Amino acid sequence: MSSPVPKNPPNPLFEIALTIVLPSLVLDKLSKPEMLGPFGALVVSLLFPLGFGVWCWYKKTGWNVFSILGLATILLSGGLGLLKLPAVWVAVKETAMPLIIAVASP
Repeated sequence: MSSPVPKNPPNPLFEIALTIVLPSLVLDKLSKPEMLGPFGALVVSLLFPLGFGVWCWYKKTGWNVFSILGLATILLSGGLGLLKLPAVWVAVKETAMPLIIAVASP
């Protein structure tokens, strides 16, 4: 017996846009001092993957990979920005995330 096909199959491009692209744009555009500032932009950016992850947990009773990935990406990017670490750490983060995706994918 196979499992039933969900009525609305997941749309990976929408999930990537909602949990990674949109929070990254918010973090980039709203972190200026005259806007939300770095901490405020980080909090708003984290709301997207966190909110989508909670919604997926509630609707599907399971974790959403893109929510976890988006949360980790925004936390690392925002954390590096708030701590004012050297640019080499941003490069490490940017190269590590695709590596983590490649290792985690089947």
